[in-house]
Amino acid sequence: MAFCASAYPQAFNDDRSRSRSRPDALQGTQVAAVHEHAQAFAQEASRQGLAHVAYLVRLLEAEHDQRCQRRAARRIKEAGIPLVKTLETFDFARAAHLPESHIRELASCAFIDRAEPVIFLGEPGTGKTHLAT
Repeated sequence: MAFCASAYPQAFNDDRSRSRSRPDALQGTQVAAVHEHAQAFAQEASRQGLAHVAYLVRLLEAEHDQRCQRRAARRIKEAGIPLVKTLETFDFARAAHLPESHIRELASCAFIDRAEPVIFLGEPGTGKTHLAT
């Protein structure tokens, strides 16, 4: 496929490209985080006296991070996992017989280094699956 300048007139028309703001120039591209953060990062880079390369690195890092987050969310959704369960969402009040400090110790996975097995036993609805995931 040959490159045709007439297919991309905005890239070659200095007057038009100068009149568009940089975030507008990014509209329609596949770099959502760059579009979202360009203005704020540019102002911050100007205040801090950052070089253009540092500004671009920061934008690209934001883009990379956002893509990784979206990819992880998409994979979780595609896996059909009904709900992401974390310690922050665990109701320690419903499991008063389990000391929170003990559960947080298990979450550190130190038992792996000590080669200790962990088994969750209990009645239905006590949070075994929540803690195991």
